Parts: sequence; structure tokens; C-alpha cells
Amino acid sequence: MKKILLAVLGAALLCAIFVLGQGLFQAEAEPSFVVFSQPGTHGPQQGVAEYLGDITVSSAQTHLQNLKIEGNLYLAPEDEGTIRLTNVDVEGAIVMLAAEETSIYLQDVAAPELTISQAESPVTITTQGSTRIPLLQTRGQAIVQEEEAASGFSELYLNGGSAVEFTGAAVTLTIAGDDAELLLSSGEIAELIVQEGLLRTRIEIGAAGLVKLLDLAAAAKVTGEGTIEEANLHVSNVELELEPLKVTGLQPLTPANTEEDETEEEKAPIIIYRINNVTLKPGKAALVSVETTPSEQRKLTATSSSSKIVTAAVYQDAIQLRAVAAGTARITVTASHPDCSDASVTFTVTVPIVQAASPTVSPGSGEVAAGTPLTLATATPGAAIYYTTDGSQPSTNSMRYSASSKPVVSEGGLTLKAIAVSQSLAASQAVTFRFTTPPPVQLPDEEPPGGEEPPTVEEPSDEEDLPPVDDPPEGEEPPPDELEEPPVSEETGQAET
Repeated sequence: MKKILLAVLGAALLCAIFVLGQGLFQAEAEPSFVVFSQPGTHGPQQGVAEYLGDITVSSAQTHLQNLKIEGNLYLAPEDEGTIRLTNVDVEGAIVMLAAEETSIYLQDVAAPELTISQAESPVTITTQGSTRIPLLQTRGQAIVQEEEAASGFSELYLNGGSAVEFTGAAVTLTIAGDDAELLLSSGEIAELIVQEGLLRTRIEIGAAGLVKLLDLAAAAKVTGEGTIEEANLHVSNVELELEPLKVTGLQPLTPANTEEDETEEEKAPIIIYRINNVTLKPGKAALVSVETTPSEQRKLTATSSSSKIVTAAVYQDAIQLRAVAAGTARITVTASHPDCSDASVTFTVTVPIVQAASPTVSPGSGEVAAGTPLTLATATPGAAIYYTTDGSQPSTNSMRYSASSKPVVSEGGLTLKAIAVSQSLAASQAVTFRFTTPPPVQLPDEEPPGGEEPPTVEEPSDEEDLPPVDDPPEGEEPPPDELEEPPVSEETGQAET
């Protein structure tokens, strides 16, 4: 019988574990979209905090520490300053959008990619510790410094218009756009590639710089005092003021028609003017005009870095944007013309977090009578309110407010913290309400406040006040008391006379 009972209990326990496990696997956390708009340090001092979704840093003088981000990290400071990342693991990409001169320090950071997009002012990137990011893509001005041999980037990719000063070690550095400039101040590049079809590329190798293999598939000007071990030339119109130790190639990549190549090289790029960054609320749409020279016969294309945040499509002569969810996305607009070479421009669309309205309370904070019920409300239709009364931060695991079970102010007061939660919006900011109760009314027979002694009351005497008695003259016996009895004789038992 005992064995049967143990078997039944074991089976029940296994079933409970299975059901609990199913519930855990089915409960999927929804992605979050966090914006750090205030300078300061964000992240725990110890341990690691995890974020499911994207994080945007919109303020310089910000330090992120001990974080694991299961989305993208957008560094988009609106002012000049320094951003530091310490022990940060990003599963998506790190995207830098700098309007002002910005410095980024990466200490023990891991991410698959870092992209510098639309850097109007120089961006300085310094890697430290065990930072490992396989790919760095740049568009704009950047200074890249690897302070330690074990930290930095494996591959660098320079788009059109990039101006990069590099100090460190890289396996591959590819120049993939026109008007790109590279200064290798010091360090080593295993393979430096200039892609086919480019017209204007400038490379300078400092005295402490080394390029093991320079592969030129397009015209380029190479200067400096460093070392090029081998240059593999696929075109002949290359200016090599810095002579390589070994030169190979000197053959075109494809035996194309010379006249057609010259005609193609003579094409000037279409001019596409800058597009300002855009902010859209979730669910909203906007049309962004695109100005180019020439403006006729042009063709536009638009792509979004994350269609889950913002979609982009060409509508007539403009770009139609539609905000899907909170976050930041890069929109790349490319313009082409039959008589010009293509050009592109990138701008960002920020979709801010829309939160539920914070709760209000009636009566308001202050002094109320003990036993007063509190009524909570929010301006967001359908939102639920959760609250705590022990000083802790409220969450969806806290007490849920209902009109039939309101919190009550107890003797000695109450501290109430509440949030509003909606399915379609982010949770509201937590608000705090503090209530006090009036002091108790003091009754007459109670001891006076402050521990003072009660006033002393003199007790009335039992004896009556008698007139003073004068002392007899010296040598005279005092008169006998009129009430005193005469002595009694022992023999006769009668009073003596």
C-alpha cells in the first residue's frame, strides 16, 4: 500500500512539473523599447540586467554598464559629449547617429556590428579591454583607436564620403564608396581593398603603419611613409607615391570597352540634399520630400533598417514613412539618373514610447482621517492600475485596484505607489502619494504631553487654627488644665483633694 501511495505522489509531481514547464515556455516576454534621455549611469553595479528589445541613448555624458540587450543599441546623442559602454552585450547592431562631436568608449563590449551613420562631426571610437566587434561600417568622419591588441574590430567597411583615421589591427579594410579617405596612423591591416568602379579614393599610411596586401580595383592615390608589403593592381591609373615592396597584377578586372569605361567615369553623381531626422508616434504616417539636382527623370528607392519599427516606400516624388512600433530606424534614400551616377543619403526616424497616463488619486496627498478609502483613476481607457503600500515599486504582480476593494489610509498614514498598464501602450511612470493622519484628541484625564509633572496641590490640615498661647512668667508654674482630673488614692480609691 505504501509503495502504491508513493507511486501516485511521484506521478502527480511529474505532471505538475510538466504543466509548469509548459506554462513557462508558452509565456513569451514582450519586447521593450527603452530610451535613455538623461545623462548619468544606467545599469546595475553588480550582475547583469537584460533588455528584450531596442535601447536608444539620446543624451551624451551617458554610461551604460552591465547590460545584455537582445535588440539594437542606438547611440543618437543630441548634444556634444562622451558615451561609455562597460560590460555590454548587444545581440543586434550598435548604430551611431551623431549630430555633434562625440566620443565613444567601449570597455568589454560584444556586438556583431557597429555602424556609424550620418556623422556630421568627427566621432571618436576607442576600444578597451576584451571588446570584440567583428564589423565596423562608417559613413562620415570617424577616428578609430584600438588601445589594446586583444580589443577592436576584425573588418572595417568605409562607405562613400567616409573620412577615417585608424589606429590598430584589422584583418580586412574595404573602401566601398567614392570620396573616401583613410589615414592609417599606426598599426597593421592584413588586406586593404579598394572596390571596383570608384573614382576618388585617398589613402595615407603613417610611418608606423603597415599594409600587408593592397588590392586596388579602382583608381586611388596612395601616400605616406609607412610600408606596403605587396600591391595587387587591377587598373593602371593608380598614383603610388608610397612604393610597395612588391607589385603584381596591372590587369583590368574585366576586358571592358575602353570608350564605355571613359564615358562611365565622366558621369557626375546626382546631388541629393540632406533629409532631416523625423519623429513619429506609433501608427502615424508622414511624407518626406526629397530634393535632388537634377530633379527631372530621377528615380528614388527607399529602404528601412528595421521594418518592424518604421516602413519606408516611394510615393510619387516623396518617401512615405509609417511608424509601426517604438524604436529608431535608419532610412536610406537612393537617387539615380540616366545621365548621373547614383547617390544616397541616410536619415533616422524615431518612434517614441507611448505610455499609459499615470494614475491619479482622490482625495489628494496630504492629511486625511484614518480609515479614508482612496479612489485611483487613469485617463487611459481600459488601463489597469496596480499599487503597493509597503514602499516598493509596483508591477503587474502587485495588488490590482478595483472600486470594490480600495486602499484605506490607516492610523499613522500611508505611502501609496501606483502604475497604469495598458495592452497597447507601455506602462506609465510610477507615481507616489503620501498621506498622513491628524494626531489623536487628548482627553482631560490623560497625562499632559511631554512627560511634565502635574502641578502640586496642598492638602488641607485636620487641626483647627488655634490662637497662640503666651508662656508663663519665669519662676511660676503654669496654671493647671481645667479639664485635668485629680489624682486617685491607692488606699481608698477616692480622689484626693
